[in-house]
Amino acid sequence: SPILKADDILSSSYRIMTGPGYLASAAYNVNLSAESHEAVYTSGQYTVREVSCSRCSARLGIVYTGAASGANQYKVGKFLLGQDQLLLPPSGAGY
Repeated sequence: SPILKADDILSSSYRIMTGPGYLASAAYNVNLSAESHEAVYTSGQYTVREVSCSRCSARLGIVYTGAASGANQYKVGKFLLGQDQLLLPPSGAGY
């Protein structure tokens, strides 16, 4: 059960606490934390929810639910997931 589809990855130039991260338009087979919280990153202040694997409950990253800066609104609804937590299938693998 994939967490990401290669076509959903918007950028691999992001960082998350565990290292490099993917900014993705969608994530699958994940759970979102019930509570959101405020987080300050190098790019600004956001409201986020934690994202975990629905199968093993491993913490995978966050989903942006709000952005204080208008310049960062494009991230709202997007997922930031740690690359070290994921194995990507090849593009067009039929997932």
